[in-house]
Amino acid sequence: MRIVSLFLLVFAALVFCLANEAIALEIRVLERAEVTSAKITLGEVATFSDESDPRLPELKGIVLGKAPAPGKSLALDRAFLVRRLGRLEGQHDLRLLFPAELQVTRQQGQRIGKDELERIFSGYVREHMRWSPEDVSIRDIMAPQALSLPAGTVRHRIKPLGRTEYLGTVSLLVTFFIDGVEQQTVRVSGYVEVKRQVLVARRDLRRGQEIGKDMVTMKPVTLSGSAVNALSRPEEVMGMETVQAVRAGEPILPGMLREAPVVRRGEQLVLIAESGNLKVTTTAKALENGYEGEQVRVTNVTSGREILGRVIGPRRVLVAF
Repeated sequence: MRIVSLFLLVFAALVFCLANEAIALEIRVLERAEVTSAKITLGEVATFSDESDPRLPELKGIVLGKAPAPGKSLALDRAFLVRRLGRLEGQHDLRLLFPAELQVTRQQGQRIGKDELERIFSGYVREHMRWSPEDVSIRDIMAPQALSLPAGTVRHRIKPLGRTEYLGTVSLLVTFFIDGVEQQTVRVSGYVEVKRQVLVARRDLRRGQEIGKDMVTMKPVTLSGSAVNALSRPEEVMGMETVQAVRAGEPILPGMLREAPVVRRGEQLVLIAESGNLKVTTTAKALENGYEGEQVRVTNVTSGREILGRVIGPRRVLVAF
């Protein structure tokens, strides 16, 4: 009786072990596999006996190592695989099968050439700068000769470095994504020039000089520094005066000008005195510059008296009496 009981116990243990062996998840590492990304994952180089096993997402995501360059191959021997996956072998419900060697090949992927990087740089600069594209020239673009990326849908993101004036030396960081996953970031730089017609002084202009049509002309100028804000329409400067000396040929900038006074010191003007329906005009001499609406001191030429009046127009001052 004791022998029968022992036999049944051994038989039950054997059945239990066989049952466990039957339901164990088998992971078979292939002899040859092709990967798409920069890392070799177990999911790309092995087959699994039960695709419904809830542990598969975690198991397939195990990284075995760095993948070879696109289009290249790499051999991983059994010893390496055992070391990388050894922690799984202790689990009784997992069964791992290794080949003598695993040959991993990375897909050729796709190539981003320097010409494409230059196109990306030029397109971004022309789209984001405030000048007309026909006025812009871009030269001396510096970029990698080529980038190797995995197969998939390519997208890129651009981040400008430094000032976003997009003039002179411009640098951009271009980050590439494949199927939404970030792959590589490169720096692309170039020199940007803007050449357009702007107003320049036809001759040397002194400080405080009122601008006339014969004092400025249009000229094509390569813009840099503060010259990027040069005025480009003659009507913008007519009736203005300089606040500094301007050299012949120098672009006219907004900060060089101010509105010209309508009454200038030392010039004769019409002095108007009004009271009700009574209006008297005489000649006066301005003692200071004045803008329309301002109070200025003038001298009545007839009486010699100094009077304070309000500028109402060019060479016209109004006083009350």
